[in-house]
Amino acid sequence: MLNKLNNRRKEFLEDLSYQFSDDKSALRDFDITNLNKKGLAEKILEKHPDKTNQFFDYYTELKKENVHLNSAKSHLNKEYNISRDDLDFDTRYELLLLLYEKDLIDSEFDKIKLFSKIIRKGYEKSFTLETSLNIDNIKNKIQEFQDYWNKEQKDLNPLSIKYFKKEKSISFEIYKEYGGGKRSIDTFKFRKLEMEEPPQHPEIDKEQYYPLKNIQFKIDISENKNKIIFTKRYEKGWKNVLKEFFKFVFDIDEIFDKIESEKSRWATNIQSEMFQMLEDGENPQEYIEEKIENRKKDVIEEIEESEIGEEKQENLCKIIDTINLGGWIINEDQYLENEGPS
Repeated sequence: MLNKLNNRRKEFLEDLSYQFSDDKSALRDFDITNLNKKGLAEKILEKHPDKTNQFFDYYTELKKENVHLNSAKSHLNKEYNISRDDLDFDTRYELLLLLYEKDLIDSEFDKIKLFSKIIRKGYEKSFTLETSLNIDNIKNKIQEFQDYWNKEQKDLNPLSIKYFKKEKSISFEIYKEYGGGKRSIDTFKFRKLEMEEPPQHPEIDKEQYYPLKNIQFKIDISENKNKIIFTKRYEKGWKNVLKEFFKFVFDIDEIFDKIESEKSRWATNIQSEMFQMLEDGENPQEYIEEKIENRKKDVIEEIEESEIGEEKQENLCKIIDTINLGGWIINEDQYLENEGPS
């Protein structure tokens, strides 16, 4: 823990020590006047071991979920009107510090993880649902669904649902046990005892746990045509849960018969051309790569001519420039029955 603190700038540690203070009117719980960076880090850990541990646990979660700073900044700017100057940072550590400074760590941490994943992964798994959705009593309906699933259906793996509601959208995160029962891993016993230093000969112990998996999805709500964005393929272990969820919460039977996948017209055309080339006995790889490069140039040109501001233009162009042919799979074709290059 001390090494992690020592890797931060002294100015960062000064701000962190203030945020950890029990009485902010007294500035800090200790005098930092004559402390160098190492001494300040040691003092923070001495005075606030639990808060320091929690801070780095938060950071580990952000890193594990690969939370993108741009999506987090966009959310904080839209929801709380936080200025560009306050959002001028480049690390997840500074994002966490801002959440502490704005007293948002409890209310926004889970939202930021969720929204970042939806933005990062969701656009390739988007669907439309042409029906009216009522979310007025959503809290009670979710609670009733959890009671039904966890208490009445004894043979089902337990689940838990988080949700975040906005004016025209609602986002969900479902956690569910999987794997058919308890598992165990080897661990050192002194870790359970929360000892600061390991003993000379650590004992090996078993730690038992029930594994969890999760899925996130967002519904953008309009009068009769809604957009649903999933962060994972719902076919992989989520179809039954989601089918029951939509039936119970939104009164929609057989949800997967009623949603339609969104696919860009450009991608659909490319796919058709590729299949035609395969039928003609040609390898479409070079052709598709050229098409992608030309499309990237067109999109970048459109972005550069837009009026969204230089910073957003630069960020979007960098993202577009990373797009390439990542791989393709063609089944039941003797000419190209393999996985494409990546």
